[in-house]
Amino acid sequence: MTRQRLVQGNEACAYGALYAGCRFYAGYPITPSSEIMEIMARELPQRGGIFIQMEDEIASDAQRWGPSTGQPTKTAQADVMQAIWGTHGDHPIVVLTASHVRDVFEMTVRAFNISEQYRVPVILLLDEVLSHMRENVALPEPGELTIVERQRPAQTKDFTPFGHREFLAFGEGVRFNVTGMAHNERGFPVQGEEAEKQLLRIVNKIQTNVEKLALYESTYLEDARVLIASFGITSRAAESAVDALRKDSIPAGLLDLKTLWPFPDFLFKKLAAQMDYILVPELNLGQIAREVERAVQGRSAVDHLGRADGSLITPQQIYDRVKRQLGTLQKREVGAYGIVQ
Repeated sequence: MTRQRLVQGNEACAYGALYAGCRFYAGYPITPSSEIMEIMARELPQRGGIFIQMEDEIASDAQRWGPSTGQPTKTAQADVMQAIWGTHGDHPIVVLTASHVRDVFEMTVRAFNISEQYRVPVILLLDEVLSHMRENVALPEPGELTIVERQRPAQTKDFTPFGHREFLAFGEGVRFNVTGMAHNERGFPVQGEEAEKQLLRIVNKIQTNVEKLALYESTYLEDARVLIASFGITSRAAESAVDALRKDSIPAGLLDLKTLWPFPDFLFKKLAAQMDYILVPELNLGQIAREVERAVQGRSAVDHLGRADGSLITPQQIYDRVKRQLGTLQKREVGAYGIVQ
């Protein structure tokens, strides 16, 4: 049986990356992600890997209260849009998150697997509290979790480096052109329809696999009429709030999102037909709530509970918001909850 031990979120992230085969890390000693860098700086050289200290904190940071340097020791979930859209042009990307320390380890491994399988950047979006908290967990033994190995071409005679999922490292196999401009499958610059073709190729390999990439955990969704849709550290408070609501005869359910992008529109469209009310608690001013509202398209009432003072949303705040909003909805039309306000 795997021995349990006290593990910090940042430790779980670093050791999850090593478990997945990481051999290169670029980081910077900045709260709240310093421990990841410290571990990788110590471990990578011993494993034949490479560590580079980056130029500033902007190049490597878990979510903290902002904007600017903000409050380094206070938490937030306000970098969601930065992670999804933080570059110019249309581009494919996958954004993951976690809500428990064991989650951090497993989602780090999944991030490496997705990146190897789809050849796109993957961001694991943690927050200050999850990075610094410690929980008693049993980390996976070698071989317990699946590791997606980098796909190598069977032969290199007609290999097109930007047209397949197979991968050749620089300096091995064949000579090919590398440019930062729009390019074809062989790496040479293109314009017009050919450029659009290549853009659609890299975007569609994510957009056509949204359901495969949609990672989440759910509780009590079978009979739920009230949905708490949360992510990251806030899901822990949401879980407690759902339990309290159900004890009060309110049929609440929890959707703990692990994939923030591509956003699982299909899932919310399905759930919206079942729900009378959806609450999205998050440590920002409404970044995921906007995506939920867009996906639901008016099929259900969507409400946002935000907090941006560097403190966590509590189970009581979620419970109180649901009770208050259901009371408001009942005044508009007769409901089935039997709530006395």
